[in-house]
Amino acid sequence: RTMNSPDFAGSEPRQVMKLKHTKEPEYILCYTRHLLFVDEYGQETRAPISFSKLPLEHRLIGSVLCTSFSERIQVLALDPTNTDKNLHKVSIYCHTPHLVSGLKNKLYYTTSGDAAYHLVALDLDKIKIESE
Repeated sequence: RTMNSPDFAGSEPRQVMKLKHTKEPEYILCYTRHLLFVDEYGQETRAPISFSKLPLEHRLIGSVLCTSFSERIQVLALDPTNTDKNLHKVSIYCHTPHLVSGLKNKLYYTTSGDAAYHLVALDLDKIKIESE
């Protein structure tokens, strides 16, 4: 359904990520402006996510999906028990973020400063993720 929509036209595949905290194997297929959630047979497992702005990078840390845009990072908590809806998200505004790595419950990213780039460690356990 999503792949046949006019919004999906011209969307290119970018990345595949495996959700590790689900009962059955589940994957996130990342396209230019869409994320599709599928099982090992390619059947849709939850509602797709579409972005109005162009996402630059994605990192999956546990069941938290971090997506960078030109002016912010979006942190989305994926509920492994409720596949109908992705319930919680927060946006962190920063200048040109680059997602470097994720380790345990920390997201490492760089952001440009006045004269240099800054490395930031964001502890995902310490931020409050609100319901949509």
